[in-house]
Amino acid sequence: MSHLNNNTKSRKGKHLNYEERIKIETLSKTGMKSEEIALYIGCSGRTVRRELEQGKTELLNSDLTTRIEYSADIGQQKHDYASTAKGPMLKIGHDYELVEYIEYLIIEEKMSPYAAAEKVKQSNKFKTTISYKTIYETAEKFV
Repeated sequence: MSHLNNNTKSRKGKHLNYEERIKIETLSKTGMKSEEIALYIGCSGRTVRRELEQGKTELLNSDLTTRIEYSADIGQQKHDYASTAKGPMLKIGHDYELVEYIEYLIIEEKMSPYAAAEKVKQSNKFKTTISYKTIYETAEKFV
């Protein structure tokens, strides 16, 4: 395989996708070095080395010995899991009194998230302002 017929453009700042992870797995099994794989895929050698390290898994041979290999599936699972932590922190996250008050209103007083948000606004006891949509979204993350 030659990198001369590689038509991939520079991908600075882009994530690897599953197909590229499959290519990395296949090419690494043939004994190709990470720099050569990087040229073939169109990313940096460091990206490939990082991916090979992240996707390592222990496999069992037929004679019950183990070997360490890269798995595209494991690499993709770890990437997907890490992606779940993206996004801004919840507004309500540090105001524990507000959280407890909203929980009380919804669970004990049987109020809807909209009614609870209105009650919080009227009370003026909390420094955090929160909308009913935020309460719904926060509740969905914990259900």
